[in-house]
Amino acid sequence: MPTRVLLALLFVTAATARTAFAQVDSAQGTSYSGTESLSVASVRSYAEDWLVNPFRQLELEGAFRWITAPESNLTTDDDGELRFTDVGIFHAGARYSFAQRFEVAGGFDLLAKQPSYLDEPVWNAGNLGLRYSLGKNLAMWAGGGGGPLLHDAGAWGDAAGGLQARTQIDETIRFQASAGLSGTRLFMGEDSGRPWFTELSSHGEAILRAPRGEMAGWIGIDYRVPLAHSDGNLEIDPQVRLNFQLGLMIGYVRDWDLYAIYGVVDRGDVESPETTLPLLDGGFDQSQFIFGAATRFDLEDPAKKDQILQMMGAR
Repeated sequence: MPTRVLLALLFVTAATARTAFAQVDSAQGTSYSGTESLSVASVRSYAEDWLVNPFRQLELEGAFRWITAPESNLTTDDDGELRFTDVGIFHAGARYSFAQRFEVAGGFDLLAKQPSYLDEPVWNAGNLGLRYSLGKNLAMWAGGGGGPLLHDAGAWGDAAGGLQARTQIDETIRFQASAGLSGTRLFMGEDSGRPWFTELSSHGEAILRAPRGEMAGWIGIDYRVPLAHSDGNLEIDPQVRLNFQLGLMIGYVRDWDLYAIYGVVDRGDVESPETTLPLLDGGFDQSQFIFGAATRFDLEDPAKKDQILQMMGAR
């Protein structure tokens, strides 16, 4: 019951914050974030009974995502439309779980394909993250990342942290939610004043999984509300954002997971450049198609692993 109460509180946090913010200054918009990290957990957690891997394991992951958009500020031709295969980004990452409660993760993105009118560097972003288990259905998370801005304008960096909770109404049906705070800063030279913004972010998901964890599917909504910002010497107008995610994970082969995700990223209005960011990945309204694979290496002592399984069964 306590977990379900906390889950409900996490779901309504964003709505409550939105109302309070409007009372302060309804003319302000909302916010944007330098990265669109819709899930800070291992994709395997969707099919398992844990939020943080309790076993000592090393997970290696590779994914490719395609970005499409009906319009953008990248070029004036065809309203800056990005068609399927115009932009492709490769992600590589590693995750290490230890001490039954901790996960550390890191990764980087490489720009594998870009339109001919762009000349962006191959390195697109990097990130680090930490998760700590507060129980079977409760976890804390923190992370940060950074990367270059478009057209050699500088760089961006962000940091975030929050709480995640899960409950279930059946062995195959689960709900989970998270809420946290994030901050982003643009490093565009001293003349820009290095604008920054903070936002309250919340994420809710409904999960349908196979009883033995061979497969899981989920639908998620990401809601972000700005809390404060500074223009510096540049005009920025952060807006409330509502993202969407639909995912499928297949993991019936031991120590291997394949997954596919469709995501919609909400970011301002192209006709109002101050509401967007000079980023190719997540800087304007876009859709993302992601296909990835992850493999795990078991580093846990077999006897200790049995003890952990017995402890989890007793919870």
